[in-house]
Amino acid sequence: MVSLLLVCVAWLSQAQAQAQAQAQAQEVSQELSKSQSQSLFTSTASTSLAALGYTGLGITPSAAPLNWGVMSSAYGTAVPGASYAKGHNYLFGAGILPAVEITGRLATNDHNCNLYGIGSGCPWGSYRDLSASAKVGGQFEVARRTWLSASAGMTDFGGAATNFRSYYGVAGLSQTWWSATAGYAKAVSPNAPLHGLFGAASVKPWENWHLYAERVGQRMWIGSKLETKWGAGGKSIAYLAINKSLQSDAFTPRQWWSIGLSIPFEQPTNVAQGKNQEPLLANPQDFPKQEIRISQLPLIETRAVATNNAETEPMAQTAALLAHALGKAGFESISVGQDANGPIVQLENYSYNWNQLDALGVAMGVLTQKAFDWPRTRLQILRHGLPIYLAVGKPSCMFSWLEQTGYDCGTTDGVQLLAGQHARLDIENNATWWVLNERSSTGRTKMFITPAMDSRVGTEYGTFDSTWGLNLTWQTPLWKGATADVAYVKAAGHSSDYAPGGIFSDFRIDSLLHRVMVHQAVSLPLGLSARVAYGRLVQVLEGHHAELRWESPEGLHRISYESSQFAHRYVDFKKEFNMATYRYAIARLGSAIELKSGTFWHGDKGQMVVSRHWFGDTSLSVFLRRSQFSVGAPAVFSPYGSVPVTSAGVELSIPLTPRREVQAEWLQPRGDDRFSYGLQSVIKAKNNTNYVTPYFGVFSPVPLGLDGVVYNFDRGSQTYLMSNLARIRQAWWQLGPLD
Repeated sequence: MVSLLLVCVAWLSQAQAQAQAQAQAQEVSQELSKSQSQSLFTSTASTSLAALGYTGLGITPSAAPLNWGVMSSAYGTAVPGASYAKGHNYLFGAGILPAVEITGRLATNDHNCNLYGIGSGCPWGSYRDLSASAKVGGQFEVARRTWLSASAGMTDFGGAATNFRSYYGVAGLSQTWWSATAGYAKAVSPNAPLHGLFGAASVKPWENWHLYAERVGQRMWIGSKLETKWGAGGKSIAYLAINKSLQSDAFTPRQWWSIGLSIPFEQPTNVAQGKNQEPLLANPQDFPKQEIRISQLPLIETRAVATNNAETEPMAQTAALLAHALGKAGFESISVGQDANGPIVQLENYSYNWNQLDALGVAMGVLTQKAFDWPRTRLQILRHGLPIYLAVGKPSCMFSWLEQTGYDCGTTDGVQLLAGQHARLDIENNATWWVLNERSSTGRTKMFITPAMDSRVGTEYGTFDSTWGLNLTWQTPLWKGATADVAYVKAAGHSSDYAPGGIFSDFRIDSLLHRVMVHQAVSLPLGLSARVAYGRLVQVLEGHHAELRWESPEGLHRISYESSQFAHRYVDFKKEFNMATYRYAIARLGSAIELKSGTFWHGDKGQMVVSRHWFGDTSLSVFLRRSQFSVGAPAVFSPYGSVPVTSAGVELSIPLTPRREVQAEWLQPRGDDRFSYGLQSVIKAKNNTNYVTPYFGVFSPVPLGLDGVVYNFDRGSQTYLMSNLARIRQAWWQLGPLD
């Protein structure tokens, strides 16, 4: 239960911070979105979760899925159709794509009893069901404030045991104060509550009060729901619902209640930018609105620059002030100079870790503050010694674009923003450096204080089992691309099933020196980059890890390969991990599809497909994995033996650290750049068994992967940059100016 509370607190904290950021960013993208046609998928769609695992009322589904980017959670005291209808019903849903909703559900009548009858045995007929559901549909306005909706969906999909599976179709009509739905469902499982014809009607006597009636077959229910809006813009909703059965059978409790919360996360900003990007940003004749050119390589013309002392002395003085301001903003390894192509500014970013675009926006803003009158300048941002962004243009033109003031900077050259392999910078050998490596990152230690957790949810042994603690990590840059990495885990507690002798005791978090390693990252030609690491894991495993990464020029395609080879220091025991990955990015949707194939950490071989969806700085991933252990593998690894096991799961990932890190000279405290929590379940295995499979599909525990620490969690491409221009302005408006 502690782990669940921790995840909820982290999710709510990130949601509140992101909601505030989103509200402030609306002004940034408002002009971009004026001409966007009315979406087929935004409307009065319900955000409350029904007991069966979809958006709806108490029992029946709504006719439209959750809006894109909305995440909703709920708890209810009824499990309709179960042998014990009064129980605990936990739900989490998300609109992961336009017109697509997924929902996870955990239902049980007893949190703690053992369904195998060991120890605290469960009453006969007890259940603990972890399942997923999905709904696909849409909604559009057919008349003024009148919407027509239709959806199809399925409940309790997958799993070795399915207790509540149904397939259904539903249609509805709604206005701002009333709605009505009707549909038909086919039950697959004998206990599935949704079967046959069903319908519902709802009215809103007042803005925040709903009254509704529902019917499935011959059964009927009535209910009432109170809502309150909160958060930035009042777009988040919390609700309390009370339901009453109009029949006396045990299909549902006579009365039950539920509470819920929905939060709209940020949609990919390209939705607002896509249709207006060309007229707003790419027409020099409309100057002073600035053009941002996209090119494969920086189009930097050689030009004459000041060479005598009288001309360069003011620039040198400005460079010192600029470097000081950039250091105050949190940047490190700051160098300012010039060559035959004009002024150069280079810096490392370790302070803006929600999104590297924040660093680009702040750095551009500081440059415009301190060096407004400079000629065309190249601003390069690096991470662990590897280039990630390059901005090229007159600082006065950057100012005009950032502030949207209409200031005429005197040229139609505009500003170039480049990312990934386009961000490389060739500097003349005879460059003059006025400031060199100020506030060097070398030796400047970052101390990460992050949650450590292992959990099991919805197993036969208990509803929530977990072990928790703190990860204390010290990372120190050594030289270009090199980092020393030391991690200590401090145990804080665990549930009874993680205690010595418990079923999950092998996964208990104990206090120990977890990792001592040295990492080296390098940037290579042709879009390649690589990383190697050497050291010890859990005190007794010694070995190395290697990674090779390639990304296409615009970032739509990525291919990578990782390999770990570790051996026990005292006994004949080895660990090997080999994984190849292909990723395709869908910038318009803020999504990516990953295909993985190889050998996982514990030795099972197989494939995995991941669908990752970004909403601002929150990501939600859905995955399907199929793997198997070889003949002779320890039974503890695979209770199924050497047979393929298919699992599905979901993972939520958020930044758990300030948007701009706390600044300190030599020991910088930090939170977790990405805190991730996921759930998975077997959906197909031998004899329909459903053993707990903690050893399947585990990745190498070596951190500091290139995607994460260098390339903005796989958001470092030119395509992502140009699809999220509003974020750059937003960062400067929110995190600067500093004076």
